[in-house]
Amino acid sequence: MANKPTDEKAASATLIVFGPDETGKPHASWFDEADAPLAEKAAGLMKMKILRLTTDEQKKLAGRLPQGRVFESGKAFVPFVNRTLYAQLAAMGGEIPEIDPALLEAALNADAAKTSKGGGKAAIPEGLKADAGSWAYLAVGSIVLANETPGEGWYEAIVKEVKAEGLYLLTWRDWPHEAAFVRKAPHIALLHPANSK
Repeated sequence: MANKPTDEKAASATLIVFGPDETGKPHASWFDEADAPLAEKAAGLMKMKILRLTTDEQKKLAGRLPQGRVFESGKAFVPFVNRTLYAQLAAMGGEIPEIDPALLEAALNADAAKTSKGGGKAAIPEGLKADAGSWAYLAVGSIVLANETPGEGWYEAIVKEVKAEGLYLLTWRDWPHEAAFVRKAPHIALLHPANSK
């Protein structure tokens, strides 16, 4: 019953992006027709495979995966999945998408430009305050790490409000149009001091 909304949304799925991250953890998610072309390019940039959904079995498997998101940067959000589900997906094949060399070079240049300020550290958008790597300095504007659900990756988030009882109102740094969300202090992490100044 809990998976029913995911299954219904996944009815519009036309493509699955999947692959392991640098540490070998499996990631997979589905994309609808509108996002499929960008998702395919993102898969190439992230060195992941794609599976075009052509059979009922593939579409049913998509219904068990989270929906992915594509961003203007050309990258995609492809959440973690359990190894059993990933093994079923990998058994269906998939292909490594062709990536235009110019697109790859542009993405690499964009990443280099992003990290060129501050000797390799990610640039902090103007007006935001990075924390000093200590809970004592955590305040509105600090950048912390949070995840959407347990077992997923950790991503940069901006503290928008410090609430009572150790609650923090956050927004995703790289996805500012996503809704704000609340996390308790034990469910967020500080950036390493070398990356937070």
